[in-house]
Amino acid sequence: MFTDITETEKRRRELKRQNNQLHDFAEALTHELRNKLTIIEGHVSLAGDAITDNQIGTANESLRAASGSANTMTGIVNDLSILAKHGQTVRETSQVDVGDAAKTARDEVEADGLLLTIEGDLQVEADEARLRALCRSAYEFFDRNGADSVVVSLANGEIAMSGNGEPPAVAQLDEYFEYGSAVPTAEAGVALPNVRALARVHGWSTWIDDEYAEGIRVVVGVDGYAER
Repeated sequence: MFTDITETEKRRRELKRQNNQLHDFAEALTHELRNKLTIIEGHVSLAGDAITDNQIGTANESLRAASGSANTMTGIVNDLSILAKHGQTVRETSQVDVGDAAKTARDEVEADGLLLTIEGDLQVEADEARLRALCRSAYEFFDRNGADSVVVSLANGEIAMSGNGEPPAVAQLDEYFEYGSAVPTAEAGVALPNVRALARVHGWSTWIDDEYAEGIRVVVGVDGYAER
């Protein structure tokens, strides 16, 4: 009976977590896409006015800006699709080499000039596809935050990912992990929430190192790790 109650409580907590995540997902999708659509509409309107006034150069600039916002929307949709695909609780795991997964994830990210360095060794019980998705989301954040170098340090049950971009822009560092907060920018505002969501499906914790001064360091605390 005690076992049944324990399993029921676990399922209740998991359902609550997934419901909260679904709510966050919807909020993020609505906020980000509505924001970008408003920007695109503004640029297209300016282009139309410029064409009417025979200001072709201004019209071209406005249309290029609209195209850039549309490309950003594509990135946001891709970010959110990661959560939709991998946001369910992990049911089956295997021993995964974090360094190998982190390297593979870098090859899957379109971020020209982002140099990756792996320090240390760490093996964890994880779903490899979700772990790679976690790393990809982190790299995308660092790239959008102005980093050209990322160091992944593996030791003592922690995956510490450090990017040399802009330092934290807000005092409340948890805002970086909130969908719809657009911290530090709308473009980067979905990636770190995905990192936390993909960590949570493994039962892992995530935080930003408030003592790191050379950019931003995101730390994932891993349960069930094995040092080599």
